[in-house]
Amino acid sequence: MIRVTVELVPGGVGKPKLLGTAVISNRGGLEGHRVGNYEVMFWERRRGKALRSVQVEGFPRLRLTAWDLLYRALREAFGERNQP
Repeated sequence: MIRVTVELVPGGVGKPKLLGTAVISNRGGLEGHRVGNYEVMFWERRRGKALRSVQVEGFPRLRLTAWDLLYRALREAFGERNQP
């Protein structure tokens, strides 16, 4: 499992406030350990429940990083939002 936590730190020194969490769970894979399938749950603090749940299939985990996996999960869950 990979957990990504988003916190707001007021003034860079205050007590952190939890904004949200992503939990990435391994659901097995293909080709031995080279390709993985994942379930990703996005949690928002103020709602106290899962905001979105997505699947990332066929992820080349030996070639790419955890940041690439998070990017794919975010894109799947929320789409392309940063368009001009």
